Amino acid sequence: MLLASAVALGPFSTDAYLPAFPSMAEYFGVTTSSIAGTMSVYLVGIATGQLVGGYLSDRFRRKHVLLCGLILFIASSLGIIFQPALIGIYILRFFQAVGGGVSTVCVPALVRDRVSGKEAAKLFSMIGLIMIAAPAIAPSLGSLILSFSDWRGIFVFLVFYALFVAVAMMLGLKPAKHHLPTTGPLGLRESFLLVLRNPVAMRFVGVQSLGFSVILIFVTNASLLYQEHFHVSNGLFSILFAANIAMMMTAMFTSRTLVERIASVTIMRRAVILQTAALVVLIPLFLAYPHLGIVVPCMMLSVGALGAISPNAQACFLEFFPNNSGVAASIMGTMQFFVASVISAFSAWVGHFGVFPLFVLMLACSAASLFFAWTAPSRFHAEVERLGVGAAAPVAPPVE
Repeated sequence: MLLASAVALGPFSTDAYLPAFPSMAEYFGVTTSSIAGTMSVYLVGIATGQLVGGYLSDRFRRKHVLLCGLILFIASSLGIIFQPALIGIYILRFFQAVGGGVSTVCVPALVRDRVSGKEAAKLFSMIGLIMIAAPAIAPSLGSLILSFSDWRGIFVFLVFYALFVAVAMMLGLKPAKHHLPTTGPLGLRESFLLVLRNPVAMRFVGVQSLGFSVILIFVTNASLLYQEHFHVSNGLFSILFAANIAMMMTAMFTSRTLVERIASVTIMRRAVILQTAALVVLIPLFLAYPHLGIVVPCMMLSVGALGAISPNAQACFLEFFPNNSGVAASIMGTMQFFVASVISAFSAWVGHFGVFPLFVLMLACSAASLFFAWTAPSRFHAEVERLGVGAAAPVAPPVE
């Protein structure tokens, strides 16, 4: 829960201030779209922070790097509260995001320092539950704050939340049970190439990125699908959207239970098969019977499957990099964000041609994910055996 609280900083920072867009636009005398631009700046900052923070967490003590990220996040949030100009908001949101990216990218590495294999998969499932819950409650929390404060109140909340996480980390984060032998850190280029040149490991990045793209296509076009195409009410739309979140949480709990007796890589592959099968079934059924009752269960299965795909893909990927897991985590996070964002933006254009092309695009992403996942179990076990326990990377940093 301690590590999950740090990961939740990202969703709170992006989603809690969404209800404040109109009031911020009025305050600065600009359009709402100008305020929305701060979201794009934040996403660029997150990617930058992850790339930088991953490498720094391998060279220095992860806990210290995480805390430095939180300090930058807090300082930038305080600056936003007292910033009178929109250009200043843009600049400070970028640095706020860099701080958040540095902090959150340390979490997977901290997990890998302490556990591996099925225990890592179980812990990533728990962190995943928080990552699902945080975006779900963040807009409501922002609306609640706006009921007794202006838009600055949301950033005041972010300051106090980041302070809470920082204090909790300082007091509650215990040293890893094992320390790997240190031989001096790799250079920046070598650290990234060590990860990028491992084809077995990179297939898990492909599985994660393409599987996540499926859910991002759905999120981007959910209103188009349910409200514009099927004309459901706002209340029913909220229920249908929440059903997908509930299915994802169910998949995470199921994966957490199954990992005790089934290998993580096998669970991951089966979840990808389920995701692809749901979309394969959806397309001909939708052509024959284009009804809401056909779409909803197939969407729930295809979106919900990510709850079992993501934690197991992360655990398997980081298994190869016990000594430079910070860089590895930054590569997975950045590539997942980049691939899914590009595909999501493309899906917004595809949506102009109706919902059926969106289903085809989702199937294409899932099928590509299945391509990477199909032979993953045999290749994963062969690579682990070849590298040996603890031999996946030649460099071991101080991990606290």
